[in-house]
Amino acid sequence: MHSKWKIWEFFKNLPYDLKGHKGIIAFYGHQPLMNLLFKQKLKNEGILGREIKVSMGQEMTLDWFENEFKSLGFFQNEDDYFIHNAEQISSNIVEQILAPDDLILDSNLVFLNFNKNDAFFKKLSKLTSSKVKVFEVTAPQFWEDDELLSFLERELGVYLAISAKKLVKEKIPFDIQAYYDVLLKIKIHFPEKKNLEANDILNLIDLQKLDHFELAELFGSRKLDSFYKKVLSLYSEGFELVGAFSFIQSHMIKVYDPSYLFSKARLSKYDKQIQAQSRLWNQNTCIRAIDYLGTLILELKSKDLFTEHHLREKLLQLKF
Repeated sequence: MHSKWKIWEFFKNLPYDLKGHKGIIAFYGHQPLMNLLFKQKLKNEGILGREIKVSMGQEMTLDWFENEFKSLGFFQNEDDYFIHNAEQISSNIVEQILAPDDLILDSNLVFLNFNKNDAFFKKLSKLTSSKVKVFEVTAPQFWEDDELLSFLERELGVYLAISAKKLVKEKIPFDIQAYYDVLLKIKIHFPEKKNLEANDILNLIDLQKLDHFELAELFGSRKLDSFYKKVLSLYSEGFELVGAFSFIQSHMIKVYDPSYLFSKARLSKYDKQIQAQSRLWNQNTCIRAIDYLGTLILELKSKDLFTEHHLREKLLQLKF
């Protein structure tokens, strides 16, 4: 089953048949934040278990896949799996996934997270097996700013009056990540207050814009001393860093696997940065860095009191 949604429609009408679903869920959200929001929604709804095995698509081997999903072990495996970069799964495993009724998935949920609508995703979309559900969240259009802003307000528990909404739409670029970042910043400063007016949030909107690309460049170039000092400074000034770390994590996934560059006739400045940084990391260290960033994102979202301590600890270690 394949369906297309706007993100606010999908969250409002999250298909009830996902409750208790075991099998494959494929998701393509156009932007990394949409993938992150969807994963969190599945966890909040109890669809995705607390204990999740996380892997990169390019790491999966045929032996591992067949052992997990084509053989009956002495103990039944009831783990859930979250696969990043599903478009990078090797062709011999893709062939197996495209025959889902031959797989043993009675006790497992396998979440395939796609970064692009590639041939594999399109083939999954055409399957009729009850074991496979495919969702695509389309990018918001610029005239849908009210719907996007209202959706993110609900998700974050931020309540803006008309004047504040107008200010956000005037001052913040129309982008789901940009809207999310500023609303999260507002929530941190006003965790309980409702019906916030423009004057309440004006100083937050006027704060110096957080440069995600600068932080990603520092981290990806392994300029760790400068990176942690910059992050600690921003953290102490009250900047919202969830969006920044989400961006850096998606940046490091590209550093881990820069093969997408081969299909480009001409590389942008950012592409060349990815290419150069990929030479600075070995795969194991890069995976640890991606996992570490995910942990920090969870800490920041939960307002973990130890987050600043962890950042300072990393600054002293200057390693992963």
